[in-house]
Amino acid sequence: MRQGLAARWEDEAAGVLVEVISPSVATYNDRGGTAAVPAQAGPRTQPCAMTATSLSVDYRGIVKMCCNVIPDSAPEHERYAVGSAADATLAELWDSEAMTTWRARHAAADWSASPACRTCVQALPETRR
Repeated sequence: MRQGLAARWEDEAAGVLVEVISPSVATYNDRGGTAAVPAQAGPRTQPCAMTATSLSVDYRGIVKMCCNVIPDSAPEHERYAVGSAADATLAELWDSEAMTTWRARHAAADWSASPACRTCVQALPETRR
């Protein structure tokens, strides 16, 4: 895990695996510029696969481009809301023109339409190594 695994156990009765992380602030993400974290190396130059490998739905049912954008608390992130799961299926939102465009741009490391991604340090394609 990007954070470092501190403990892990399986609760056989409940059928769940519990993992506790050991935080490493140096690897924290700035959540699209909404969180203050230690200075990072500079602008992102590597492609991002988050929009191609994960779907993010917030507590209101809004599908977002990525889990690192927060449209309800950062007005500049409203552009990253794809739509509501109450109004369309997840498959329709996943296959939407907006998501398709973001996937293509992020695969080419083009942050022109998603400036919040310029400083992202999310480990890709997921946080586990």
